[in-house]
Amino acid sequence: MTLDEIKQLRGRQLFFKDEHLWLAQQIEAIEGGDLSRIDRKSLVDFLKDALARDRREFTSHLMALLFLLLLLKLDPEKFTEKESSEIVKQQESIRNFLRLTPSLEAEATAFMADAYGEAAYQVASDLRLPSNAVPEQSPWTFEEALAFDPPII
Repeated sequence: MTLDEIKQLRGRQLFFKDEHLWLAQQIEAIEGGDLSRIDRKSLVDFLKDALARDRREFTSHLMALLFLLLLLKLDPEKFTEKESSEIVKQQESIRNFLRLTPSLEAEATAFMADAYGEAAYQVASDLRLPSNAVPEQSPWTFEEALAFDPPII
């Protein structure tokens, strides 16, 4: 399909062929007040995907941070300067994320539970520990994990 042919598409067809062009058309329609040109179903899908992406990214940063904190707690001898630096990096990524999306902080406890489960499984697997060797619930609150000061190695 040529670019000219793609530009002739509208609505959901365009959404699946060229999301960028589709989004530009949606913005143009909204700014121009031409609500009849809005592809509501695709726009709702797009916004839901964006919301889910933000939640996945936030959870991913929390999981990485909790993984490192657990690693330090359960096997401090294997903890290196790299991991210590990575804790600071993940904490800063979470803080930056919250600056851009402060509403997620209200749900931090729920995100912590999900992220901790993944982190605990990964640490147990990496260290070849039985699952009962890892605390069932996070030893840290959200605030404690963000405030944790890693050791200088």
